[in-house]
Amino acid sequence: MSRKLNPSYVSPHDLSPLEEREGELRSASGDTYPVVDGIARFAESGYAAAFGNQWIRFARTQLDSHTGRPVSRERLLRILGGGFEPVAGKRVLEVGSGAGRFTEILAEHAAELYTLDMSNAIEANRRNNGNRANIRFAQASVYELPFADDSFDAAICIGMIQHTPDPARTLAGLARKVRPGGLVAVDFYRLRLSFLTRFGLNLARLLLRGLPPDRSFAAVTRLYELFEPIHRRFGRSLIGYLLLTRLSPIVTYYHRKDFGLSESDLRDWGYLDTHDSLTDRYKHLFTIARVRRLCEACGLRPVRLGPGGNGIELLARRE
Repeated sequence: MSRKLNPSYVSPHDLSPLEEREGELRSASGDTYPVVDGIARFAESGYAAAFGNQWIRFARTQLDSHTGRPVSRERLLRILGGGFEPVAGKRVLEVGSGAGRFTEILAEHAAELYTLDMSNAIEANRRNNGNRANIRFAQASVYELPFADDSFDAAICIGMIQHTPDPARTLAGLARKVRPGGLVAVDFYRLRLSFLTRFGLNLARLLLRGLPPDRSFAAVTRLYELFEPIHRRFGRSLIGYLLLTRLSPIVTYYHRKDFGLSESDLRDWGYLDTHDSLTDRYKHLFTIARVRRLCEACGLRPVRLGPGGNGIELLARRE
């Protein structure tokens, strides 16, 4: 029987140390968590099940190593303030990692990277990045993180916080796991007219977001196959794009010449983000003033806060 102290994970219930024995992690108080396929399992998919389904199906679509384009790298660099110094040689926590589009880049720079997702998307991430010796994978909720407080030099959470039930609690939980002086990098959906005037998408989301993941994915597929040819034909011009985004229930990127992606990759990105937009249970929208208040409430001081990417980007230091 193997018996090995695991110094990294703790029980999310009482923060007691965990021992790894016979394919599971155990605490002295009796909590047990299985380790399956090299992934420590602290949670079930719950409200994130649709995202897990999404990333299993689109496991490599947004990876720079797949597209040959630095789309994810450039987004991560911007959120980090223009360089990799916040994570270089550091102990880094990544929460909501999906299939690992940012994991593969962070692993190039971090000394230790602990990457988590609440859904079974973590399985796609491990398939994509499991060859990296400095990464550890876990399925865990941001509300029950299996680490002691003050454990990390930096925490990264991209494309997730707006999809959690309580973003204020989410940000506070991330801040607690970072040591004083450490950094937290997060982005948010911004409250703006373009979200509110997407009438076709918003109506479809109301109808689809409560469906089980398999049924919602099938419905998204039918919608995408119906509307995508119209976007491909008319959505490349600015006027066509603006009209279609008001009326159509799908997302496409044929207008994004700056991506530099192939026609096939543009189609897959649209298919993926259509599913992302229509099946998320929570979609919180933020103003910069609201993000600033969230930072004040959990002891974070913004280093960089402003518009960018999907809405608002924050790089903050824990006080």
